[in-house]
Parts: sequence; C-alpha cells; structure tokens
Amino acid sequence: MLRWIIKGLLSSKVFHKALEDKIGEYYKHYSLVNYRVWGDESRVFLGKHVQVNNALFNTVSGEIRIGDYTFFGHNVSIYTGTHDYRHKNLKRQQEVPTSGRDVVIGKGVWVASNVIIIAPCNIGDNCVIGAGVVVTGNIEQNTFYTCSCKKVSKRLDCHE
Repeated sequence: MLRWIIKGLLSSKVFHKALEDKIGEYYKHYSLVNYRVWGDESRVFLGKHVQVNNALFNTVSGEIRIGDYTFFGHNVSIYTGTHDYRHKNLKRQQEVPTSGRDVVIGKGVWVASNVIIIAPCNIGDNCVIGAGVVVTGNIEQNTFYTCSCKKVSKRLDCHE
C-alpha cells in the first residue's frame, strides 16, 4: 500500500511542480550567493540583490565591496593578495601585504563568466566586463570592457 502511495506521489504533476518550485527557490536564494573566501570573510561586503554564483574571493590583502544589483557569471575570481616577485624562495611565498589592495565594484555591474579581477581595482557603476577578461586597474562607470588587452571606450546607454 505504501509503495503504491509513493509511486503515485512521485508520478504526480503537483509533486513535480512543488519540487521544481523548491529547487528554484533554493537556487535563487542560496546558489546565486554561494562563494568561497580565501582570507577573512568579514572583508567581503555584498550589496542588495547581488548574485555572485560560485565566485572565489581572496581577501588576504584588502576588502571586496560589491554594489547593489551587481551579478556575476560562473567562476569569477577576485584577488586582493599579491606576492613580491623580487623576493625568492620562501620569502616570496610568505610575504603578503595585509591591507591596501581593495576591490570596489559599483552598482548594476555585470561581470561575465571566468573573469579575474586583480586588486587594487575600482569598477564603476553599470559596467559590463566581458567573459574571460583580466581586470588589473580602474574602469570608469558605464564602460564595456571586453578583453584583457583592450578597453572599448564606448559609453553604455543605460536606462532605468
């Protein structure tokens, strides 16, 4: 009898709809803000309605601030830490600054998949950072930044 009830429940459209709703709710509320931190997690500040997917945040040498309505594609990495290339061996590996290398990302920014952001860096409001880009400096607001070697100077026509 119990087997029949379970079989009926599993084949029910109502059950499948409820399951889809729960999975969608989980994805929306948990998966889109899922990230990993290398360093002090208290140095990460997320605005309202931020979606970072499965990002990696390195906060060893600074803070990471992300403005409201900003969203990331998959596998975005933000690095505040650095090593001094002039050192050698263990000294190069162990000597890392503890502050001064912040990343600030403005409001309404779209950071596409597989982007790497290296501090110090400020990305202005409403920018679009194309997939696979390496960002190593400041980007003014409303700018579309395409590849690691070229900045498109075209200003975006943003609408509310």
